[in-house]
Amino acid sequence: KEKNRRPKKAVMEQIARDKAERRSRMATTQSPSGNNERKKDKGDEQKKTNGIFVVKPISTQTKIRDKLVAMKKTYPEEKANTAFRTLNAYCKNLLKVPLEAKFRSIRTSNNAFQQRVACLEGGEGIQVLELVGFEKSGEFFNLGEDKYDKLVVEAACSELNNAISNPFFGAL
Repeated sequence: KEKNRRPKKAVMEQIARDKAERRSRMATTQSPSGNNERKKDKGDEQKKTNGIFVVKPISTQTKIRDKLVAMKKTYPEEKANTAFRTLNAYCKNLLKVPLEAKFRSIRTSNNAFQQRVACLEGGEGIQVLELVGFEKSGEFFNLGEDKYDKLVVEAACSELNNAISNPFFGAL
């Protein structure tokens, strides 16, 4: 029995040391104003700047989902899926190279755009682009640098992938 207790005791001691170390990193310090403030760790700041703690724009994502559900219910499956794939390609290109001007503008007279997205009578495809941040100016849909929001584009990409791959998308 003593042989079994030794390894367990060593593990328990290591856990206690780890806990103490974590507590010392998370320890509160007394600030001059008398408030307790948590010591900031470089890792915390880095996580915040990397966007790990950022909340996705739920309202925009919900609006995009609603438009995609309307498209799926209104149009034949092949037509809706073609529009989904085209919109997904636009969003993926924006995520890959957000500063590239050719991915930030779509010519409305483009044959592929006309046949795949603009042909939807209700205008849902164009409305999805507008929710992502595109604005119509003349013959183009442009996404200005000030309108580009990575989280919105990621949310749109996520919803489009869901619409393409999930056979029950919009069933409820």
